[in-house]
Amino acid sequence: MPKRNAIVQPLLLAVILALGFAVVWATLVVWVSEMARDYFGPPRCYENVVLRMDGTPVIRKGIGRYNENESYFTLEGKPLSISRQEAWLSGAFLAGTKGDPSYGLPWQKVNHWDEELAGFNDNGQPMTYWYWLRHAEPPRPAYFVGFDSVSKRCIGYLGRRGFQAEQPSAAECFPVPKAKGARIVTISNQFQQWSNEPWYPPYSEGGDRFPGWLVYVLTDDGIIEVDLLKRSTRLFSNEPGVLSAHYVSRGFPTPLTTDSPKYRSEVKQFMAVRTKDHVLVLDSQGKLASRFAIPAEYREVGFSFHFLSDKAAVLQIFPLALRQVLSEHTNASRLLWIDTAGTIVRQRDFSARGWYFYGEQFLSPWHTSYTAPAPLAMAAASMGLQPWLYVSWSEEPTFANGLQRSLAEFWPALLMICLFGGLMAWLCYRRQTRYGLPWTKTWVMFVFLGGFPGLVAYHVHRRWPALKPCPNCGRPLPCDRDSCFSCGRELPAPAPKGIEVFA
Repeated sequence: MPKRNAIVQPLLLAVILALGFAVVWATLVVWVSEMARDYFGPPRCYENVVLRMDGTPVIRKGIGRYNENESYFTLEGKPLSISRQEAWLSGAFLAGTKGDPSYGLPWQKVNHWDEELAGFNDNGQPMTYWYWLRHAEPPRPAYFVGFDSVSKRCIGYLGRRGFQAEQPSAAECFPVPKAKGARIVTISNQFQQWSNEPWYPPYSEGGDRFPGWLVYVLTDDGIIEVDLLKRSTRLFSNEPGVLSAHYVSRGFPTPLTTDSPKYRSEVKQFMAVRTKDHVLVLDSQGKLASRFAIPAEYREVGFSFHFLSDKAAVLQIFPLALRQVLSEHTNASRLLWIDTAGTIVRQRDFSARGWYFYGEQFLSPWHTSYTAPAPLAMAAASMGLQPWLYVSWSEEPTFANGLQRSLAEFWPALLMICLFGGLMAWLCYRRQTRYGLPWTKTWVMFVFLGGFPGLVAYHVHRRWPALKPCPNCGRPLPCDRDSCFSCGRELPAPAPKGIEVFA
């Protein structure tokens, strides 16, 4: 065998084995740690700020695996006695020109299925399932395709001109722009369940709520209302430059509970529509109920809009957006009480824990060292992945800043893993010299970089013969050798046992 192949093939096999063992090891460690945290660790909890129907902000704290226990506090931390039937003032997240700062991992931002595919139900008899389709290739035509819920057959299409039997042409599709402030351009009261057929929620009916069979599409022409039940379309709003929109409810002078008659009869639903400079509040007929100017410094970022009354609203600026406004790192959120002219009447900053996974978007140095006990993996995590996460989550402005922060956090764990890798490399060197094998430097470096998975792969990538002492110098030697690599003398042939076969 050529000299190069003598090391390339076994080294390649060892690399494959090391990767496989590393995946198994990481899966086992993550599973055991998650189970231990769920059953023996402190209960998971979240904190977020919600508004009562009169606009009073309240910190809602949920405790338990499924947040089954809730408690309420003022922004100052004083406990409040509030019923679980409390009606909260629903807000609409409205993305700005900088888009929606999503709380997701960077590699999760490639495909947005909620923009390309969404399912709806017309609540008819029999029901028809309507799916919003938006092609990925230019000019990205968008339309609805309907299927009978019983026969599963395609019954037709809905384009900007209404129902038709054939797939709409480019001129008949909805003129959805290539990029908007919000990723989601279809608005409905229906809850999306991606793994199931479209489910129609009964709570979207009655009063001044938008019926669930109405879907609104944000287009270049404004907002188009699609009636899935009547299979028709109409222009709901011709406001130009719409960035995002969603439903909101109007506030009430006093707090309410969801089981109260006043809540059912007097709380109305509206649509908040955001342009570059204003938020328009439209009723279910598309008529303007109120218009709010957006404070100048917040016109590019996303915020949650709460409609208190025709002359007052509350904007909630989340930490990722607030960092863009302040150009500095902060974990605080901000509440702004504004009037129709966009004047900030009141401002309040606060900090809340957020959902439990908000603290898990970054790598933990010591947990990473247990999950990936290899210097190469730790170096990739601390010098590559972690700085990338910092920049992606707007924690640091540049990769260099993220790298500096990551190394300051990771260096103790990285040092420990390097020392551990050195121990693994010494064990490899010891075995190499004991068996008198070539390519010692290559294997020692492989095991050092691969750490524990590398050492396991080194041990299982080949068969190891038994060791017997050399009759001349007494040093242990592999049984497959013809001469001693220590004293250089040839080994005597084994004594015949009488069972040999000579050809």
